[in-house]
Amino acid sequence: MAPSFFMLPYAAMVFRKRKYTVSRMAAALVGIAVSVDCILKIKHIAPGIFYILEVVLLMAFAVMFSYFTELLLGYQMKLHSMRDASMEHDMLMEQMNHQLIEKQNAQIYNATLKERNRIAREIHNNVGHMITRSILQVGAIGVINTDEKLKAPIADLKSTLDTAMDSMRKSVHDLYDESVDLRQALAKLKPTDSTFAFSLEYDCEDDVPRDAKYAFIAIAKEAVNNAVKHSNGDEIRIIVREHPAFYQLEIMDNGTSADERSLSGETGDGIGIKNIKERVAAIGGTMRIKADDGFMIFVTLMKK
Repeated sequence: MAPSFFMLPYAAMVFRKRKYTVSRMAAALVGIAVSVDCILKIKHIAPGIFYILEVVLLMAFAVMFSYFTELLLGYQMKLHSMRDASMEHDMLMEQMNHQLIEKQNAQIYNATLKERNRIAREIHNNVGHMITRSILQVGAIGVINTDEKLKAPIADLKSTLDTAMDSMRKSVHDLYDESVDLRQALAKLKPTDSTFAFSLEYDCEDDVPRDAKYAFIAIAKEAVNNAVKHSNGDEIRIIVREHPAFYQLEIMDNGTSADERSLSGETGDGIGIKNIKERVAAIGGTMRIKADDGFMIFVTLMKK
């Protein structure tokens, strides 16, 4: 009985701060100690009642263990919940960081394309005009020149200027081709003077070949124009995907006038479809037309 009195201060804490598990355990131990002390005294006085109290005490022990087991399980569930919340927060932060990096890369890429386009325009407008003027001046000097000794140097100078002009044009064209953004060009194909809903799904890297870039833009433009003219649908969708071995372009609408469009030549040998077939053949791709569920043009281009 005496040791239980040392726990009375802790047991009293349960009335002041009910959240402390230590005080709850101390209160339970005090109760058990007092009960055991009383039962031992009753054993000497009334043995029959002792067995009844022994059963009651065992039941009390079972209830106590059940309570603490549930308490422990509750803490484990809270711990697991906190761990799951922490993992979810970490995953969300990682996703947000990834999106931020992608956005920054896209901004840098767009800025690079704009700068290339500006440089190409500056070279064409300034250097190109000066070289053209020099070529004309040298040509005029060659016409009016009567000195045989100067004919060869003037011809060499004109040839050098012509070579410089060709090299400059090639550099400008390369810079301009690299400055064309396929995603932005396809997004600009959205019909502005019709009721068609337009959507673009783009999943490609930035290094799409120049021939494929221009071909996809021209094919998509032709297909969108055909849909606006001939389709009775109200939705146009463009999908561009890059796979490990090939590029894929899909242009589709939800029109149901496939028979009329076939009669008009759109799905057969119409001018629009002929142009698309020629462009696909020029880049070495393949094309399929599907008209059983809406209208779809499917283009595949193998990587080189």
